[in-house]
Parts: sequence; structure tokens; C-alpha cells
Amino acid sequence: TPFLQKPEFLHNQIMSRRSLGITVNKTFWYRRINFKTGIYNSDGETSLSAVNDKNGKPEFISRLEIGFPSQYSDYYEIDKTQTPIPLFFLGLNARYAETTNAGADKYHLYTVNGKKFTYGGDLNILYKGFAVLFEEDIIKVTPNNQLPLHAFDTTTFYRAGDFVAELSYNAKPIHSLFVVRYDEINPSDLIANNTNRSTEFAYVYSIPKTYVDLKFLYDHPLPNKVTKAVWKQDFMRIGLQLFF
Repeated sequence: TPFLQKPEFLHNQIMSRRSLGITVNKTFWYRRINFKTGIYNSDGETSLSAVNDKNGKPEFISRLEIGFPSQYSDYYEIDKTQTPIPLFFLGLNARYAETTNAGADKYHLYTVNGKKFTYGGDLNILYKGFAVLFEEDIIKVTPNNQLPLHAFDTTTFYRAGDFVAELSYNAKPIHSLFVVRYDEINPSDLIANNTNRSTEFAYVYSIPKTYVDLKFLYDHPLPNKVTKAVWKQDFMRIGLQLFF
């Protein structure tokens, strides 16, 4: 990734990115289609520190990936080669878990005391140095304790979600990459005006004849559309990345 920070829904670990389990993978159509599915520990990274859910139920995760006309294994977030023909990469994913450990993360969505069903997709298009990426995920939470939901106009569940849009251009003659990203997250649709939005700008300079990138990030939160309140402060980051 050209950014020094992941999108908000990954940065604050709304869903686990690593877990113990078994994955089965199968490719089709000359590796243009890739399907993977698996069964995993439902506590994600916390299971490595001996924090496990007492109900013992696993998490089920599946993902379908399609690349055209290239293989999906050729996927890149940015257009590194300035491809002369458009490349399309589509991903669809779903995961389901039943847990009793309520997470202590910022949005209380990493693990929930109840059922958590997450589904979403992403689309990436590469062409002549440009790359456009869209990603959206929706989380449906059905808590075991239904009492807090009685105060809202709902029956048994609530939803959370995120949306990310990214545009980049790889200027190879000047060894530079320019990227802008729109990042949006709604931790709960039970609360009005609860969407946090931000824009992020990144610049990457690849130092010639080295394996080193100089990276710059500027994160600018957008005010709430109704209250005009800002949910976090602007910040900048500068870093070096060394490739082995």
C-alpha cells in the first residue's frame, strides 16, 4: 500500500486480519478466478495471547476473487507497470462468527457478544499508470442481549459499515506516486449522524537504484454533515520503507 496508515475500519481492527485456522484454496479459468474458504478461531489475533471465547465456536470466512484479462495473482493496488490495457480485479467476501466476548476496541466491533455477519466487496481498475479502487463492507450484529435495542426502531440487530475510494497515479519518469483516498465508517446505524469521514493524501518517491521508498501522508478529517463537528485532528507522517 502507498499509505503509512490503513483505512479506519482496518486501522482500528473492526475485524481480525490474522487468525488460527485452516484455509482451502482453488483456482479456475487459468487462475483468473480464485476461491478460498476456511474455518478459524473466532477471536482473531487475541487468541495468540490465550484470550479465547468460552463458547468455542469457530469463525467461517470465504472470498471469491476474479481478475480479467490478467490472472488475479497479478493484483496490485497501484499500477506499477503502467499497463497498456485495462486490468480489472473484483473481490467478494463474507464471514460469520458467534462469540460471547465483547471486544474492547474503539468501535466495539472486533468481537461481539452475539452473532456477527460481515459481507462486502472491492473493485480495482488499472490502466496506464492510473488505479481506481473501491471497497465497501457491511457488518450485521445480532447481540445476545436484546434489551439495549428496545430503545431504537429495530427488532434484533444493527448494522455497521465502511466505504473506501482511492485514486492513484504512478509517474514512473519522476519515480513518484500520487494517491488520494476517501475513507468513511459508520460504527452503528442506530445512531443518527454517526458517520466518520476523512480524506487522505499520499506521496511516494522511489529512490532510483535503491530498494527504498520515501513516503508522505496527510490525513484530513471531514466535519460531520449535520453537527459540523470534527471527529479527529489533522496529522502528517513521513517514513522510509526498505524492500528486501
